[in-house]
Amino acid sequence: MDQWLLRAMSNVFSVSSLCLSACGGRESATASPSWGASLPGGPDSSTDAGTTIVPEASNVAPDVSSSGCANGSVRCGDLQPQACMSGQWVSIGSPCSHACSAGRCTGACSPTSTRCSGNGIQTCGADGEWLAPVACVDQACVPGLPAACKGVCAPSATKCADSMRLQTCQVDGQWGPPVRCTNLACVGDSCAELCTPGSNRCQGLTFQICNPNGAWESRGLAPGHCGAACIPGSTQCNGAVAQTCNASGAWDNAPLTIGECGVVCAPGSSQCSDNGMEACDKDGQWGPLTGCGATAPYCYGATCNAKPLPDPPSCQASGEGLSNCGPNKESCCASPPVAGGSPDRFVTFLNSVTLSGFRLDKYEITVGRFRRFVNAVVAGWLPPAGSGKHTHLNHGQGLTDTSAPGSFETGWDPSWDTNLATTQSSWDAKLSCDATNQTWTPSPTGNETLPINCVTWYEAHAFCIWDGGFLPSETEYSYAATGGNDHRTYPWSTPANPQTLDCAYANCSGPSDAGGCASSQNAALKPNGSPNAVGSESPKGDGKWAQTDLIGNVYQWTLDSSAGSCAPAPGQVQRTCLDCACAAVAPGHALGGSGFDQCPLPSSLGSFSPPEIRSFEIGARCARTP
Repeated sequence: MDQWLLRAMSNVFSVSSLCLSACGGRESATASPSWGASLPGGPDSSTDAGTTIVPEASNVAPDVSSSGCANGSVRCGDLQPQACMSGQWVSIGSPCSHACSAGRCTGACSPTSTRCSGNGIQTCGADGEWLAPVACVDQACVPGLPAACKGVCAPSATKCADSMRLQTCQVDGQWGPPVRCTNLACVGDSCAELCTPGSNRCQGLTFQICNPNGAWESRGLAPGHCGAACIPGSTQCNGAVAQTCNASGAWDNAPLTIGECGVVCAPGSSQCSDNGMEACDKDGQWGPLTGCGATAPYCYGATCNAKPLPDPPSCQASGEGLSNCGPNKESCCASPPVAGGSPDRFVTFLNSVTLSGFRLDKYEITVGRFRRFVNAVVAGWLPPAGSGKHTHLNHGQGLTDTSAPGSFETGWDPSWDTNLATTQSSWDAKLSCDATNQTWTPSPTGNETLPINCVTWYEAHAFCIWDGGFLPSETEYSYAATGGNDHRTYPWSTPANPQTLDCAYANCSGPSDAGGCASSQNAALKPNGSPNAVGSESPKGDGKWAQTDLIGNVYQWTLDSSAGSCAPAPGQVQRTCLDCACAAVAPGHALGGSGFDQCPLPSSLGSFSPPEIRSFEIGARCARTP
């Protein structure tokens, strides 16, 4: 309790002769002592000194127990401080000048009152304190009851009345009379030095031109003038070096960045290509190929090695469709390296694209290899969550996802597990999608070297994970099929433009064989062609990096989807990227290459199919870390 109230209560006068019934409920007092002189610091002491207490009949109760107030408590009756004495509310001093709070006079102003502060209006809050001013925009604050923003301009603001005269805003928010600029012209909102129209000068680094009115106008930093070489914030490529213009109009060099200014690799790095090594030079370009020597003839992991890579799980045994693929009857899991690069033309959703090196399996997945995968799934194997990513990229996060900028491919989602059959009979039924052209058989027969078909995107994705790899992106597949910067029409085109196409190069219906290529597998029953053994057209139909069947035989699933968010924005023809894919699961997923029953499109183009579809035209191949 405040000190002044404690002192007041210790000097409470004696109240007697309360004739509540006889006096009609009003009280009378035998004394009315003065409070102001003896109670310094009392209510509103600066204005209420010497005020006597006048008991208020309206607040008097017949006795303390039923009065509704506790002795010593205080309150405000509007602007009047009050205290409870002998169970009755009595006024303490005079009403407050501004505000009353908790039985005391407070504040510096009367609530809701207004005043001008600078060129803004302040309003008094309920606590008697001034609130923050609200600025008068393009007007003046004029005092009054209430204060108000008036006029058409802010005091002291200026503007040109014409090319030679300046006006200044007055305190009432009205423009004053025009005043002539002495030996100067009026430009914008100020008087400026006169000059000869068309002349120019430097003010420090700022370039100025004299306008038709004879006044200097600043044009900022202008390349070639006043020592400025460029416009701040602009960028350029100086060879392989990206440059940004600083605030002083000078070029600053940035570190070499892959994907910018033609940089395709980090200086000092190396990669495998055609079983040899390439080193990245100081300008971020791959140097000449150096073949691996006889003592270390195998290139992988960006180095030459004495021993070949161990075969992945699908080829860790010998047999049909496992160890006898192609004309050399080699491992069906051979996976030659594809050198990274940055082709200047690419026909996909992407225009400017830079790819890091990777390995792409030489052959399509065979029936024999897929049978080992089915056995593993039936035995209980499932892809681990998040597996199947390009872990050699972006510190293990994989390809950047163009469907969600700033994110990366997610890898396998456990919710996809239901797309994998769990029994042999279920697999047999699902992989039997076409009685004529399906390649799967419930038990090994003569089809083990054929490419597996009738597989969904989920099954192809899971196989590559189980086999230690991942699905290639559409960009990776197309890059390998077109020979990178060679821009080949077909994988085997050397030089790039010849469009020779017949059954000696690819198992598909070309211009010279409209009825389809003859098949070594029951040709008489399949007059329009059918899948044949992987690598049957090798090496004549091989791509630049030795992969076979990059077109023809069967289409092949890739990682990318047809999500609308990956398509070019309106007005944007194509996008750019560094090691990216449209990784969202969508109604359609990209297919690489072409099937056996039609002429292939140029190898840089593909098509899309729903991820759950089964077709005798669709199979897959895997990609792997370099």
